[in-house]
Amino acid sequence: MKIKMLFSTLLVFSAATSLHAQYFDPHTDLITGKSPTNNITIPLKEGYSLDLGRGNKLFIPRVNSYPGSKSGLKGLLPTAQLIEAVKATYARFKDSLQDPLTVKKIQYLDFNGKIKTLVSQKPATEEKLYYTADGQTSMVKPQMDSITIARVDSTANYYRPAVIIFTLNSISDFSKVANSALIDQFIDSIEAAIPAKVASHAPWKYFMYGNYTLNNQNSFSGNLNSTLNVQRTFTIGFSADIQNIKNHFVPSASIGISMFNYFKKQPNSYNGFGLYWTPYFFFDKDQNGKTKTYRNDFLFATYTTITDRKDIGNKLDIFLPISLGYLIHRKGDFLEKNTFGFNAFGVKYGNATLKPFIYFHNFIKGVTPSIQLSIGIGK
Repeated sequence: MKIKMLFSTLLVFSAATSLHAQYFDPHTDLITGKSPTNNITIPLKEGYSLDLGRGNKLFIPRVNSYPGSKSGLKGLLPTAQLIEAVKATYARFKDSLQDPLTVKKIQYLDFNGKIKTLVSQKPATEEKLYYTADGQTSMVKPQMDSITIARVDSTANYYRPAVIIFTLNSISDFSKVANSALIDQFIDSIEAAIPAKVASHAPWKYFMYGNYTLNNQNSFSGNLNSTLNVQRTFTIGFSADIQNIKNHFVPSASIGISMFNYFKKQPNSYNGFGLYWTPYFFFDKDQNGKTKTYRNDFLFATYTTITDRKDIGNKLDIFLPISLGYLIHRKGDFLEKNTFGFNAFGVKYGNATLKPFIYFHNFIKGVTPSIQLSIGIGK
């Protein structure tokens, strides 16, 4: 009778999994009740922008930190030499860059002291945009002019690239807005604002971006933001399982809590850690020939990683769970004292998994292999 009840439970659980998968996959956070994939916000660009007014902007892309520079931008300082070199380049080509309807670009590269310069222009689109600020209106081309200044030092132990990008209504505005003292001050403020803990971690672990506005020719205001490239959720998970252990058909159930880490640049990929109570049900006949149930409880610590789940969908796929459990309650002689259970990979189809297990006691004694079929949600 108990076996029939267990089978019925498995069938009901399987149906419930199909009906409620939308609520548990992706995993719903216990605290907010929301799916992490709906809350993930990724900055369009990592770096630091300074609005120079009248549609002109300066942008410094984020680069890796290195010893002595949290921002990785100190190699640009002082910028006066770079700014003056670009002004000299523009002066040489000024007569060829007079057409107001073309989009112009100057790219200046200092690579270990060797200078390379590229000047280009191309026809603009016919679309016209207008920018109004403080009662003054300026025409903004759909494709603005730009000046890119880069300096690379590869002679030290660390590869040190750094870039400054100006986007301008007209390339002739460069001499008006390119204030090297202000740019140096801007870089110094970024250097000071970056938290030491962010600079000490690998760049992919944090997003870094800042938005600043020029108040006058000598000052600016704004904020630098750093956010973890991860969103954590806590979920309750449970499963119904079937396995064969020492020639015994053994159903089991599992319930516990998991913490999942969703990476914002890969919203369909995540990993998770969990702790689960898992009772195993063994059956045997007593001296009167009646079937008795013997419950043996494991406590499992789990780790799971899923890569690009959107592409996997309901396809058959190999995944990499790791489970290590310890027998915390023993009844009967089916398992030895101090028994462990271990699993390191599996095959997944939707909410169903097939995983090989081994059971052993007293550190790799009496190893028993097993195959577990499981249907679970929230794990």
